[in-house]
Amino acid sequence: MKKVQEKLIEIASKALQDEEVKLVTGEKMIPDSYNGAVAAFGVAIALSGLRPAIAMYYSPKSENEKVNKVEILNAVAVMLILLGKMERGPKGTLAKQFLTYLLKNGLDQGKLKKQVIDCVIALKHVIRTYPVKKENYETNNSWLFYKKYFRDIDLTPLLNAKDGEEGKPILETLKDINKDLLCAKLDTLIPNEMAKQFLSAEVLYPGIVTGISLPHTAGVKEEFRLGIHLEYTSGQPVIYGSSVKGMVRSAFREKEYILSILQENKLPEIDIDRLEEHMFEGLNEQKEDVPICQRDVFFDAVITNGITKKRKRRK
Repeated sequence: MKKVQEKLIEIASKALQDEEVKLVTGEKMIPDSYNGAVAAFGVAIALSGLRPAIAMYYSPKSENEKVNKVEILNAVAVMLILLGKMERGPKGTLAKQFLTYLLKNGLDQGKLKKQVIDCVIALKHVIRTYPVKKENYETNNSWLFYKKYFRDIDLTPLLNAKDGEEGKPILETLKDINKDLLCAKLDTLIPNEMAKQFLSAEVLYPGIVTGISLPHTAGVKEEFRLGIHLEYTSGQPVIYGSSVKGMVRSAFREKEYILSILQENKLPEIDIDRLEEHMFEGLNEQKEDVPICQRDVFFDAVITNGITKKRKRRK
């Protein structure tokens, strides 16, 4: 196992030097944001599966992102080429080749998933050996709020003494991080491709916050003490799927409203109570449990549109 890891780390080092992989800058540094983005890619594969994770990273870079996630796919693709799993195609198509290789029939998806995760882990270790190019942390608010926030700060002087000159620089650092968070931009997220039906809802003034009970405190001045639920990979605020489910179920109190929706969509009238039991309790007409794989799944709600301070729709 150790020899395999050493081999992968050597291959990851070669991949970062490949002319088609643009992770390393001209100063032989790697932007700090890529460290979190590569780690998040591995987690996304483990939690969501190989195809959804790669589809997410294959999407074009948005205006507010400093990380070009396609470059991470390029690096992993080069590693697979060096391992003899893929063949190199025309220049500039590494990510596309990776996606095509993934969709090939006959591949053992479980084995392929492990190979890619092992490549990502090796890539993460090699990236951490490079000098870091510091930048503003706007790309992943979740990483900034729950990892970076306290990681690089020694809070000991503040925890051991109420006042003193020694703690002032630390307080100033916390203030700067707070400013970064308050100025963070919200990106429009791509709806989950696994969902078959979509619901649109508008959040009214003064807004909504989820996850305020999540721990985020060290007991020092200037820190943000309330938690907030931020999606791990994108860093954007989302509303729990369970909350979406509760919101939809609350509409069933108004049976006439549900009937009007059925009529509007030219669907046959059915027993609303039965429909509610099927959607939210997983019971069929005989009040028997429906298999888990056949039940309705409510995914997290993501931002699809925003309103600026001037109350104009953001395009």
